[in-house]
Amino acid sequence: TTTMSKQSEVSQTLTKDPAAALKLALADPPLAAKEIAPKEEFASIVGLILYAQNQTSEIKKLLSELESSQCDLIMGCVFRLMEMGKKDKVNVFNSAVLFRWHKAMVDQYGEGIIVRHMTPREWI
Repeated sequence: TTTMSKQSEVSQTLTKDPAAALKLALADPPLAAKEIAPKEEFASIVGLILYAQNQTSEIKKLLSELESSQCDLIMGCVFRLMEMGKKDKVNVFNSAVLFRWHKAMVDQYGEGIIVRHMTPREWI
């Protein structure tokens, strides 16, 4: 799946089923990629859902339908999107939404979800 077709498929699914769209967006993460571009593209596609489902109740509902490993990927995307926004690469950067997702994941999974991103592993 190319990035554009995945983005299109995620966008179409988002209107009908946000949980399915998020699971689709989280599929096949480029964890082994050495370049930053595929990781930024992946985070941007996940970001479509994060920004669309931005109310605390929506976030909690979506998180309840995911596995913890998928939430780890989302946390990686939150950090990547914050970094991208800092470099002004993302026009839709909204730190309030990203912090809402961050808080909901820490509430559900504890601080370990943050610590896992501080350890030397391949992340988004």
